[in-house]
Amino acid sequence: MRRLSISHSMRLPLLAGLFLIPALCLGVARAEVPEAVQAQIAEADAALEEAREQRMQNDIEAARRLDFEARAVRLDAITKLLTAGVRYDVADSGFDVLIAQYEVPGYHDLAAEHQEQAVEARPENAALWLALGQQRIALGPAGMEAAFKALMQAQRLNQEDDAISADIAYALAQVYYRRGLYNFAREHVYQAVAQDVDNLEAQVLLAALEAREGAILAASQRLEAQGRALQPLDAETRILLRESLAHFDRTRRTFPDTAEQHFAYARLLYRAGRIHEAVLALQRCTTLEPEDIETWNFLAAIHMQVGNYPASRDAYARSLELNPDQPQIRSAYDQLVSFLEEMAAAQAEAAEAQGPVESSPITPGAIAPENDAPAPIPLR
Repeated sequence: MRRLSISHSMRLPLLAGLFLIPALCLGVARAEVPEAVQAQIAEADAALEEAREQRMQNDIEAARRLDFEARAVRLDAITKLLTAGVRYDVADSGFDVLIAQYEVPGYHDLAAEHQEQAVEARPENAALWLALGQQRIALGPAGMEAAFKALMQAQRLNQEDDAISADIAYALAQVYYRRGLYNFAREHVYQAVAQDVDNLEAQVLLAALEAREGAILAASQRLEAQGRALQPLDAETRILLRESLAHFDRTRRTFPDTAEQHFAYARLLYRAGRIHEAVLALQRCTTLEPEDIETWNFLAAIHMQVGNYPASRDAYARSLELNPDQPQIRSAYDQLVSFLEEMAAAQAEAAEAQGPVESSPITPGAIAPENDAPAPIPLR
């Protein structure tokens, strides 16, 4: 596992270093980023990329560890930039690097403060106004008004740069969404996706808005089309879908009573963390279309994930009955059957050892065999 080096300067009081920022950054001496700091930043960037790869492989613990270490190195880089005895003018590369170091650990207020200095020095630069708006959005509700003003200025200054235009549209969609102006949010996020189909954050927000309006199938298909690339955005997706599906429930919206629609609804519920409701939606699917293999496999995987092993076994068995030629499903089923047999044997042995006088009903799953339960097949 990668280990990142953190210098002794991290032991300096962080707040003392942060209070030095205005004095250092408003100096007139021109300076570039020291090579040692550049190397450290590159090391942190590589760790963040490795963390993304670990998430793609479902190793969440390793990803979190790498994230933490990378952010610690970023903070060390900030300390070095501020205490190295050099001063950065807003036109220096060091100034932009300093702003970037604040963004990654989440010091968006400090990043925005420095970005304002850059905007003041280069007020005709649309990209700088966009960055300022994005940093204000990251501050939460308190930054929405300032974010909106910065983004509108970026929009006025942008000279037909599609990439910047798409980012401005998505940022404005975020502002409108957080203010509860969902029609405006939908309008701008549609524009963002039309200009940049690879903007995953915009795709997630658009799917959430579609789900909110009851377009369940469209929302689910939009998210499924992104594949595993959405994994780094699992937390954001869960939050947005929970909000949207809660609104869908409160307004008593409906969708057609078809297996396709219920399956799509189950996928959204699963992404939102509403697992038991996803099971109910899938059970409706099996009633409407009892021979759909994908539904049975999804149902089996969810049952296994929540520890309902007998129900998982039965769902896998039904899937294999419909189509025996599924090697991965067959392997999962065989492992599950073996696990349940070992569990039953362990429970019987414990009951026999306990004796007839002291015996009591054994709660299913209370006594597990030495081997862990088989891991569920990844759902995507």
